[in-house]
Amino acid sequence: MLEPYMGQLNNLKIVLASSSPRRSQILKSIGLKFEVIPSNFDESSIPVSKFKSNYGEYVSELAYKKALEVSQHLKEDNVEPDLIIGADTVVSINDMMLGKPEDEEEAKEFLSKLSGNTHSVFTGVAILTKDKDSRFYNQTQVTFANLTPAVISAYVKTREPL
Repeated sequence: MLEPYMGQLNNLKIVLASSSPRRSQILKSIGLKFEVIPSNFDESSIPVSKFKSNYGEYVSELAYKKALEVSQHLKEDNVEPDLIIGADTVVSINDMMLGKPEDEEEAKEFLSKLSGNTHSVFTGVAILTKDKDSRFYNQTQVTFANLTPAVISAYVKTREPL
């Protein structure tokens, strides 16, 4: 779908405002050339309660604020990329948002809640250019198999859930 535009896109200075290895992998998989500049935006400065459980709008706002923070930082350095991409993801189960686990115990707790259940994954994306900002989100339903405590512990030991 993007193939006819890749030449044009790769002539742009594109910044990914995220340190997520998965997000980098996605952009690389489509052949996009970009620079990674992680955002230092404090996610706790935007209370999820402000969005009345509209997790899609919440992650879109976080993605926008992350991209905006990187944009402002770059402007201070007199660098103005053509495109900045910000993204954020949250998981919701039974209308309760699960953030990033703070430690291994919380990761085990979250995975136990998800085990054998269907949950929603909300990913928000913000794209900033010199002339326009765009935000959107996607919601995906994910069903986990039943996970044994041993499987959960082994997975948490990989540190990937953290």
